[in-house]
Amino acid sequence: MHACRPICAGDEITVNYGFDDGCVRREARQRYLSETFGFVCKCAKCELRGDALRASEDRLSQIGDT
Repeated sequence: MHACRPICAGDEITVNYGFDDGCVRREARQRYLSETFGFVCKCAKCELRGDALRASEDRLSQIGDT
Protein backbone atom coordinates (compact mmCIF):
# COMPACT_ATOMS: atom_id res chain seq x y z
CA MET A 1 0.00 0.00 0.00
CA HIS A 2 1.19 3.50 -0.66
CA ALA A 3 -0.14 6.99 -0.06
CA CYS A 4 -1.31 9.17 -2.95
CA ARG A 5 -0.56 12.31 -0.98
CA PRO A 6 1.49 13.26 2.08
CA ILE A 7 0.02 12.03 5.38
CA CYS A 8 0.57 14.22 8.42
CA ALA A 9 0.87 12.98 11.98
CA GLY A 10 -2.62 12.72 13.46
CA ASP A 11 -4.38 12.30 10.09
CA GLU A 12 -6.99 9.56 10.08
CA ILE A 13 -6.38 6.73 7.64
CA THR A 14 -9.29 4.43 6.82
CA VAL A 15 -9.72 1.24 4.82
CA ASN A 16 -12.74 0.25 2.73
CA TYR A 17 -13.18 -3.47 3.39
CA GLY A 18 -15.19 -3.82 0.19
CA PHE A 19 -18.51 -5.50 0.91
CA ASP A 20 -19.54 -6.71 -2.55
CA ASP A 21 -23.04 -7.52 -1.28
CA GLY A 22 -23.86 -3.89 -0.40
CA CYS A 23 -25.49 -3.24 2.98
CA VAL A 24 -24.82 -6.30 5.11
CA ARG A 25 -26.30 -7.35 8.41
CA ARG A 26 -23.98 -7.37 11.42
CA GLU A 27 -23.60 -11.15 11.63
CA ALA A 28 -22.53 -11.48 7.98
CA ARG A 29 -20.34 -8.36 8.22
CA GLN A 30 -18.51 -9.64 11.30
CA ARG A 31 -18.06 -13.13 9.83
CA TYR A 32 -16.57 -11.66 6.64
CA LEU A 33 -14.18 -9.39 8.54
CA SER A 34 -13.09 -12.19 10.86
CA GLU A 35 -12.56 -14.77 8.10
CA THR A 36 -10.99 -12.38 5.58
CA PHE A 37 -9.02 -9.94 7.73
CA GLY A 38 -8.71 -11.78 11.06
CA PHE A 39 -10.34 -9.30 13.43
CA VAL A 40 -13.61 -8.69 15.26
CA CYS A 41 -14.97 -5.27 14.39
CA LYS A 42 -15.78 -2.99 17.33
CA CYS A 43 -17.11 0.01 15.37
CA ALA A 44 -20.22 1.83 16.61
CA LYS A 45 -22.48 -0.02 14.16
CA CYS A 46 -21.12 -3.45 15.13
CA GLU A 47 -21.49 -2.61 18.82
CA LEU A 48 -25.23 -1.83 18.59
CA ARG A 49 -27.42 -3.90 20.91
CA GLY A 50 -31.11 -4.38 21.64
CA ASP A 51 -33.57 -1.94 20.07
CA ALA A 52 -30.82 0.02 18.31
CA LEU A 53 -29.54 -3.13 16.60
CA ARG A 54 -33.06 -4.20 15.59
CA ALA A 55 -33.73 -0.74 14.12
CA SER A 56 -30.46 -0.85 12.17
CA GLU A 57 -31.14 -4.34 10.81
CA ASP A 58 -34.73 -3.31 9.91
CA ARG A 59 -33.38 -0.35 7.89
CA LEU A 60 -31.07 -2.71 6.02
CA SER A 61 -34.03 -4.98 5.24
CA GLN A 62 -35.98 -2.01 3.88
CA ILE A 63 -33.12 -1.14 1.58
CA GLY A 64 -33.47 -4.65 0.20
CA ASP A 65 -29.75 -5.01 -0.29
CA THR A 66 -28.88 -7.47 2.50
